[in-house]
Amino acid sequence: MQKTLGKDLILLSLVSVFYNLGINKGMTLRTLSMVFFGIFLTGCATMSENSQPDVQDHLLYDGASPVTFENVFSAEKGVDYVALGDAELAKGELDKALFAYLKALQNSKDKAAVYFKIGSIHSRRDNSRLAEIAFKKVVESDPEHVEALQALGLLNLKARNYSKSKNYFESAIDIDKKRFSGLEENQAIPTTSNEEIMLIKSDIALLRQELRETLEYRSELYGQIDSLKKGEDYQSSYDPEIADLNEQLRTLSDDFTEDHPDVLLIKSQLTQLEAKRDQELSQPQSAVEQEKASEIRAQLTQTNDKAKEIGSSLRAKQQEFSNAQTVTMQKTAVKPYDRSSPVWAYNGLGILADLNSRYAEAIEYYQTANQIQPRSAQINNNLGYSNYLADNWAIAEAYFRRALNYNPNYKRTWRNLGLLYTRMGHYEDALLTLSRVMEKAEAYNSMGYVCMLQGKHDDADKFFDQSIELSPSYYELAYENKEKNTLLRSRSLAQQIKDDGLSTQ
Repeated sequence: MQKTLGKDLILLSLVSVFYNLGINKGMTLRTLSMVFFGIFLTGCATMSENSQPDVQDHLLYDGASPVTFENVFSAEKGVDYVALGDAELAKGELDKALFAYLKALQNSKDKAAVYFKIGSIHSRRDNSRLAEIAFKKVVESDPEHVEALQALGLLNLKARNYSKSKNYFESAIDIDKKRFSGLEENQAIPTTSNEEIMLIKSDIALLRQELRETLEYRSELYGQIDSLKKGEDYQSSYDPEIADLNEQLRTLSDDFTEDHPDVLLIKSQLTQLEAKRDQELSQPQSAVEQEKASEIRAQLTQTNDKAKEIGSSLRAKQQEFSNAQTVTMQKTAVKPYDRSSPVWAYNGLGILADLNSRYAEAIEYYQTANQIQPRSAQINNNLGYSNYLADNWAIAEAYFRRALNYNPNYKRTWRNLGLLYTRMGHYEDALLTLSRVMEKAEAYNSMGYVCMLQGKHDDADKFFDQSIELSPSYYELAYENKEKNTLLRSRSLAQQIKDDGLSTQ
């Protein structure tokens, strides 16, 4: 009623104005009517543009009836609809949150932020069409909105619009990299490359092993000499003199202290005689043994010289290693990403590279994503899968294990790990792994399919048969795969016969 009255007043005012204009300017009634009609339509169009549609009529609203929400949210004057939407979103009330954000658009100064929240709700609901509309609204308002560009890339990746997806991902990354342009940091740069350091460490390990073997051989030679020495029951020619001196020493000890000159003299004579006796005992008993001992001593001399030479080389290498570990501080550009960078854009580019069999490129993207978000099961799974496709099986297994460590319930990784074990020929491990996320019939069928692709047709047949035996009525796919395997085996055999025939011509 108030709106109608307002419009009537405006029309009456316009009639009065145009009437005066017509009289003063001598305008004809027809001309006056046309001018009036044109300005009237313009005024209506202007009012239409400035007015906001009701939420229930909004292009981006797909929630429940908003009547109840309107009553709740309009209870207070000047309500902050963004804050209200955030609160409802935190409670999982997506309809209420969406309604609040759309109400916020009417007066919000940061429409890009609000549209992004709306797009995120539609993404959670798998409503890709409305999510894309909302995210495009964000980009229209803020062309460098990294999160919206990343979100558009993900939507197009899901829809298999790979070219658009790639463009959105690359735009998000390029814009994010601007934050790091011109930034530098002090970084320790080694004076020697990692490859050279590894070679030095390898040389050190070899020299240590060689020195250890040389010293062990020297010990063996000393043992051989000891075996040629005279026995403990051998009577030395010096024994009588030693016994006589010991008796004199006992007699003197009764009358004199230990520092008496006569006592010291006898002790000195005893030391000399005992040394001569030890030397006599160390000599082989026979001439043959003496000759053999001489040969062993010559080998000992050579061995000792070799040990000294190796020791000298080892010390030099250790010094070289110590020098190689020194670093110089240099100004270098910082890495063009951090924890705030668009991790799923990097991950998405990795997926696109995998789809085009560019596994090294994919691994590089995934590794960057892994540095941005290092504890992601999804990213580590993708790293494992790229390495699996690139035949880097040991590396693939390590990444799959790491992904499961972060999320033990990540079914995709259990499946990938099972397929890897099948490809490696670890069939028992493969069955146990696949059985964690699928029925045994399906596990055997999956193992058979991998074996079929590898050309292991006998193993494939065995697994398809086991799948059929477990679920003959349900698992018809195993029958189809078994037929494919038979056909591929025949083709492989025919090709082999053809190749053998060509090789004999």
